[in-house]
Amino acid sequence: MAGEAARRRGLLMAAVPVFVAAVAVGLVIALALSSRSDEGTASGSASPALAASATSPAARAATTAAPTARSSPDESTAPPAPPSAPATTSGGLTARTLPAAKRLGAGWQSRVDNGSAEEGYVGNGTPTQARDPHEVVMTVVPLGCERRSALPTPTHVLEADYRQGAHGPSGVGLRLRFATSAAASHFVASRRADLMSCAAQPAERGLRIVTGLSSPRGGTYVSVRTDATLPKSARTWTEVSAWLGGHDVVLLAVNDTAAAAEVDRLSSAALSVLR
Repeated sequence: MAGEAARRRGLLMAAVPVFVAAVAVGLVIALALSSRSDEGTASGSASPALAASATSPAARAATTAAPTARSSPDESTAPPAPPSAPATTSGGLTARTLPAAKRLGAGWQSRVDNGSAEEGYVGNGTPTQARDPHEVVMTVVPLGCERRSALPTPTHVLEADYRQGAHGPSGVGLRLRFATSAAASHFVASRRADLMSCAAQPAERGLRIVTGLSSPRGGTYVSVRTDATLPKSARTWTEVSAWLGGHDVVLLAVNDTAAAAEVDRLSSAALSVLR
């Protein structure tokens, strides 16, 4: 896939017109990884996001605060200040509150997303990073789907990146923490309605954006995302969302068309951090 943008589009892609310009440059999202370096526990070059989401370089650059530069006589010629590294936690969310890589199946490892100056954002040297809740809400319904619902905005969001081996599929996990369980419930129900509506839309370029809707386990919901504008090897993502009645929702997606056994394993992984 052509860069991190495609990965984020797989999981988290905006359906709101004013946001399309930012995400189109680039999860997740949906969601890609081929132009990014893999460091940490996973090695090798990254392959082509979630829900979706999760995020395009342009979106991250737009939502990452940059240090305030001091005025100087030659300010107009000074290079722009680099973006600040995202935090490794968000509120009470830490790496322990996201699915462990081994829960995704054999060969899965945590992956460090280092970002790049060219793509306009930086990583923090760890597999987890805080995300802007407003930006995440803008991207959890795939591009091309009609958004019928006003989704509640979580108070905190933390993302984890994964990879299966050196050249296998990529994965993205997001944990969204809402102020109340009612807000989390509304988010889950409204987003599910949007995905069901999108699944009923006419095919785009011969492909449907959302398919494979199912509820394999109590508290989980599965959807398969396809972006016809992306290379064939990177256009499809399987996502599991999980909620058990508390304040938190987990979105877990892999860049693959998962078989039934894999879907069940992803559902178990998502539920493992909510129990």
